[in-house]
Amino acid sequence: MRGVRITIILVLVSAFLGLLVSILNPPSPKSREQNSRVTEAQVESAPPPTSSGPSSVGAYEGGSGASDSKMPNGTLNSPQNTAEQRPSAATAFSIYPGTLQTQVELALSSRSGKMAADVARYIRDCTTNSQLLSIELSSGQSASASPELQAIRKARLEEYNRQHSACQTLVGDPQQVRLKLLEIAVESQVFGAASDAFGAGSRSPAVLKGLSSDARAGDLGAIFQIAASLHSTVGVSWEEQLVFRYALQLAAESPQLKPRAQQYLREAVLWSSWLEGLPRPRKEFDFSSLSSESRNQAKVIADTVQARR
Repeated sequence: MRGVRITIILVLVSAFLGLLVSILNPPSPKSREQNSRVTEAQVESAPPPTSSGPSSVGAYEGGSGASDSKMPNGTLNSPQNTAEQRPSAATAFSIYPGTLQTQVELALSSRSGKMAADVARYIRDCTTNSQLLSIELSSGQSASASPELQAIRKARLEEYNRQHSACQTLVGDPQQVRLKLLEIAVESQVFGAASDAFGAGSRSPAVLKGLSSDARAGDLGAIFQIAASLHSTVGVSWEEQLVFRYALQLAAESPQLKPRAQQYLREAVLWSSWLEGLPRPRKEFDFSSLSSESRNQAKVIADTVQARR
């Protein structure tokens, strides 16, 4: 009986780890940070939590008049919707020659926007892989586990160790290296790179311009960043921000975009309340002042998000 219970526990642990991996590296729908903050909105498409922050109403600390610069780790971490436009981190690593460090050097010297975005994402996922490896090693394995479970765990450990070894070749501060790569990706107008760069802490004019441009082009991550931040931080007017917030609201109502867009909306409402220093988090955005023209603009943006799905 004890052996059966251990086997059941191992099955549950294996299923949890498998689900976590699928969440962290979702397939592309077409084939399908200093800021590492993770919110509920990132659960379906980004690494696990690496820092604290008000990711639930219970953790809300409004009324402080907080600004981006005083948030834990500085900024929101970008939802990694750019995974829709490029391969997973593991695939990105395997399609370029050499070690991770030589890939970084090649991307920087060639100034290839696509390669820079791919390698930047792999660097981000190095932290995720390290956490998964730690979980796997700490979970242990019972000698009474079935041969199938033992084989699954062995293969998983081999993959985590392979990626961990690749990550160890990187020279310098990973966050700074990643930012340099993302600057090239933004310069090359790689779709979604501005959202990644903003989430990693960049506030350059090029990043802010790309954030707005990508949001209008249907980048759900960029829309989230604009909706959740102070409008002055993301370089848009209050009216423009309200348009993007309404576009996020419409996206959350789309059956095709649920539940991801709903999570983004919930987190945008929460984060914006915290940043604005409200004594209590708002329950929803107020669109009562939004004109018909602005609502139509928001609908166009939401439709574009839908079309990119």
